[in-house]
Amino acid sequence: ARTDIGNISITAVGAEPTLYTCLGLKGAELLVLSVTGGSNSESAIATARANRLYTLGVGNAVSPNNIGFPESSGTRDEGTVIVDPRGTVLAKTENHHEDIITARIPIAEFRRTRRVQELPIAILLPVLQQYQPLFQPNAFLDKLPQTYQEAGEIVRKRMGMK
Repeated sequence: ARTDIGNISITAVGAEPTLYTCLGLKGAELLVLSVTGGSNSESAIATARANRLYTLGVGNAVSPNNIGFPESSGTRDEGTVIVDPRGTVLAKTENHHEDIITARIPIAEFRRTRRVQELPIAILLPVLQQYQPLFQPNAFLDKLPQTYQEAGEIVRKRMGMK
């Protein structure tokens, strides 16, 4: 989204460096990673460095007895972090629960000096053109699931697992 404070892109997709690169190439200046799983701080630092973007890794909300969240699985989320394009942490929460942090991002200076990531497109393009993704777009076009369980059933069916 183009906003007064910069071009912001938000994704809940984790561990997808190609996606993050594409968002940067499309004009994202601040990438928000709202990914669950207990590794947002380190992931945000690596993503910021690799893509030369300001990156915000959002810590997990508290979700007792939910096996997909850190406390229920016996791990600990690293909290929320704001990182500059060099991977320098500008702000970090003191705990791994929901919390508020702020940092000043000099977006005008960033725009003057930013150089988007250079890609070896002659190597990448032929490979990417052959790729057929397992998950095609518009998974819920025919039927919008009402629950997580129903969404899981639709996904499993599309994957040929049922």
